[in-house]
Amino acid sequence: MASITLVNNKYAVGDTVSIYLASQRNRSDPNLGAPSGSAVTTAVVAANGSLTITGLLENTDYVCFKTSVGYVGFKTTVPSRANEAFLDAKARLWMPGASVDANIDRSEAEGNLSALASGTLFAAGGCVIPAGRTVSTITFLSATTALGTGTVQQFGLVDLDSRAVLAITNDDTNTAWAANTAKTLTLASPYTPAQDKAVYATIVVAASTPPTLRGASVGNAAVAGLLTSPILCGSTADTSLTAHPAVGATMGAVTAGANLPLVVLG
Repeated sequence: MASITLVNNKYAVGDTVSIYLASQRNRSDPNLGAPSGSAVTTAVVAANGSLTITGLLENTDYVCFKTSVGYVGFKTTVPSRANEAFLDAKARLWMPGASVDANIDRSEAEGNLSALASGTLFAAGGCVIPAGRTVSTITFLSATTALGTGTVQQFGLVDLDSRAVLAITNDDTNTAWAANTAKTLTLASPYTPAQDKAVYATIVVAASTPPTLRGASVGNAAVAGLLTSPILCGSTADTSLTAHPAVGATMGAVTAGANLPLVVLG
């Protein structure tokens, strides 16, 4: 529960003011009458004109009301750790499947992103693997262009800070990848970090027609590279590949791009 102190001249020293949860009808108009429902608490205006209200829910809209004087609206602005934990749980429980993490919400993956460059490793940021959680699979989602005549299809996990390759999947080589279809590949060795680990999910496809991926456009490469570090997403300096760089190798530098594919770690 929270407390808040308001300083205003609307109420007089010594006034007892009732505090209600805000509703659509609260428009700082004394002619509306008291808000519907019961007051959640009351407070008395102090000698210095301030009004200290306790026992409030965090990040919630309230109004003060005194008959014939009117409303003062306010909001408790600092979310509690409990609320943050709730929001974390909400995001986790709504991730697809038994996922460890996803870099963006599925509802944001509305873009048909540019096709991958054949043989070039692409890095998608935004994933964090919690300490002690094991990642066994990586999923990317194709968009409107399907794979054509593939020879390499391989995903990986790369440490954000060092760009060290942490884990890679088996190569799906020439297996079909239809349009608007999730492709889930299994890591050759599951990866479990000892501490929270920010990672790039990486993908390399060599094909006559690389697929487009489903995800979000950040609008411009300048957004992905804002303040230069960390770069959110983009193609890497690893080109003309016939396989994903091996575990322990250092991924090439990322050139910021405007496309952020949806990635789900499972």
